[in-house]
Amino acid sequence: MNIYLRHHRHGCKVAISDLEAREDIERGWEEFDPSEDDDSDTPASAEMSASEDSGMQNQLKARRKRKG
Repeated sequence: MNIYLRHHRHGCKVAISDLEAREDIERGWEEFDPSEDDDSDTPASAEMSASEDSGMQNQLKARRKRKG
C-alpha cells in the first residue's frame, strides 16, 4: 500500500504503511492524490521542476578509490 504525502518544506514522499503515514501526518505531512493535477507550491517540488526543465544533472563529485 502506497500513501503519497507532501510537506511544505521537504517536498513529497511515499509512505509504505499506514503506521508510517500516521506518524508522518502527526509531524506535519499531508496526504495527497498524485493522480490529481495539482500545482504544488512546496519548495522542494519547485526545485525539482526547475532542475528538470534545465536538464540539470547530479553535481556530486565522484569518490576517490582507495588503495588497498
